Amino acid sequence: MTITGRDRFLPADYQYYLSSWIYRCMGDDEKKFADFLQGKDYQDGHRRFRLFNFSPIDFRPYRLHQERGVFELQGDIVTLEFGCVLPDTAAPLIKKIFKDASAALGDRINRVDFVVTDMEFLSEPDFHETMDYRLQSLCMITRPPQGEEKYGRYLYPDDAGFVTRLTENLQRKYKTAGQELAHIEPEKASTDIKILPQTDFKRKKIRIKPFTPQQTDIKGSMFDCTMNAPIEVHKLVWEIGLGEKNSSGCGWVKIMD
Repeated sequence: MTITGRDRFLPADYQYYLSSWIYRCMGDDEKKFADFLQGKDYQDGHRRFRLFNFSPIDFRPYRLHQERGVFELQGDIVTLEFGCVLPDTAAPLIKKIFKDASAALGDRINRVDFVVTDMEFLSEPDFHETMDYRLQSLCMITRPPQGEEKYGRYLYPDDAGFVTRLTENLQRKYKTAGQELAHIEPEKASTDIKILPQTDFKRKKIRIKPFTPQQTDIKGSMFDCTMNAPIEVHKLVWEIGLGEKNSSGCGWVKIMD
């Protein structure tokens, strides 16, 4: 993606604007694809999964103005990875949707204009039953209210129940993806998936829908983990990440060498 305007200040919490841009790219004229990608065909009971995700933007070189909560972009080219659960035959449609697409990312004060100038489809890495991952964006896990609690709460790797709920979330997403894609075997969702987060982790939060009545903070954690699972499950993690709110840019992972 190439920066097209003179403005170079991007809000540090840009994920909401980026997610909204992806939805706009899909648009009404691609409604069938948009419904599929956004989760209309991916549901498990009362839960819906939007099985796509995107990486943090690589906009190096940059300068962080922490007091203002913005990045000052100092280059002209930025890169972004996008992952989704779709059959291989959908690749031309993905290319059509994003080809030459323009984006204005930011709020009414700080905004950067981009245009998509190049795209490539990444080759799958070599998957093994045991893989090491590093979170590139926060991993969000929540639990419902308990007892007299009015609200649920966010969970972190040192909380009881974090690994269980992280694993169950992955199992449900794998099962529902298998309802539509022939190469995914839903029964493997019931097999053992073991996720072992490292003890060191970092708490993080991002703000979505800023300057609106729906403004809220999403909280999660950044950590490294080792996962043992069937190869197909690892492919799903590589495509859309771990945890909740993947379509908001949460849970993007990098495979560790």
